[in-house]
Amino acid sequence: MQETSWNEIKATVQQLNPEFYEAIEEVRPDPRLKLYILEYEYGQKITDVHNFYFPDGTAISKSTKFGIPQMFLLEGMIELFIETNTSRVPWELFNPGKVFPMVMYTDESMKSKFSSNNSALTAGIRSSYMLQLHAFNEYYANLKKYYQIPNEYKPTNPLDHHKIFHEIAKKEHSPWRVKVLMFEKKWLEHIWENPQWLPLRSFFYKHAFKMASPWYWSLMFNQAIRDITRTYEFKLKDYSEDIIKQIIFSAAGVLPAFIPAYDERALPLHTIAKSFNEFYNTHNLPVIMHAWRSDDAGETRYLPIAQNTVTTYDVKTYRPLIYLTEIKQYLPEYLKALGTHPLTCDVIYKQMQEHLKTNYYSEKGVEAEGILPARALQNDPRIIKAYEQYRVRSDQTFPERAPFLKAFVGFTFT
Repeated sequence: MQETSWNEIKATVQQLNPEFYEAIEEVRPDPRLKLYILEYEYGQKITDVHNFYFPDGTAISKSTKFGIPQMFLLEGMIELFIETNTSRVPWELFNPGKVFPMVMYTDESMKSKFSSNNSALTAGIRSSYMLQLHAFNEYYANLKKYYQIPNEYKPTNPLDHHKIFHEIAKKEHSPWRVKVLMFEKKWLEHIWENPQWLPLRSFFYKHAFKMASPWYWSLMFNQAIRDITRTYEFKLKDYSEDIIKQIIFSAAGVLPAFIPAYDERALPLHTIAKSFNEFYNTHNLPVIMHAWRSDDAGETRYLPIAQNTVTTYDVKTYRPLIYLTEIKQYLPEYLKALGTHPLTCDVIYKQMQEHLKTNYYSEKGVEAEGILPARALQNDPRIIKAYEQYRVRSDQTFPERAPFLKAFVGFTFT
């Protein structure tokens, strides 16, 4: 932990987030107010349900006032996720220049509190899956032995993949880091209690509302979906409808979807890929899919039907291809109806009817139904880049039989 000051760090803040910089400059903070640069290794906990953690593991209870310090991301990426008894859901992804937490403190001013502390932050993107890692086999035994991976981490559980990656990065002394600027408690006291700091407090309200707005208006969206289902007598399973909603919200940039890892922004890709090539096997290319939230027009993202942690389904009756076929059939119908429904006809969902482009994939594909085989994903430019960087044998192939690829949707919203 390195102490710094506003005068020392403000040029960096200005470059990453000019609006936040201007708000701080307007309140003219006392030069004696302290700031700290914290540096976390890949996979380290920043918060869990109960505590905020410094890089050395020292904890502060989240239950105390301002228990989570205000932070500003300088380098790397951070995932905010929600933990329940049955799942871990990626909720928000922070890039350099992001200020957090946001909604939690603005919520404090309301008579009724709506934001929950049941969320956590981790250094790097936690929701990341190695496609070829899905079985207890001799290759995993080699990797486990070399890196002394704990027995409780299971390659068959996609939620454990990031833990395995963390062990590899730690043993390989990966230089990948997340750097955050932490504001001491007195900053928060001024922001929320000092009338002269209204410009900075207004910045927080503005951006907290921006983050929360899609969920506020989702009541309208969900009511429109219910109306459409009843009016047109759509016959589809609840899980298919859940995934359709998820595709729409991910396309709008509200929820994360997935992209192939091709650089070091989200996680120490080079270290992980090199280790898998060396200690796992070289039959398959080491391809990682990780959560990604984007407003970039033209960027293709993917949502798995078969390996989805946001929704739940009945395992006994689960058939990925059946759901995929329903989603392919009904997504265009919902988009068309949303474009004319009185609750959604003049918002972003209307634009999706024309500008949302989708492709559907299953493990082997179904040509007659326009469903592509999973191996078609290797034509994604980011996969091609991974081939260029990490292919160590000419016969090293794309891991098309991965659980993630049993059924999935690719979409681009331009």
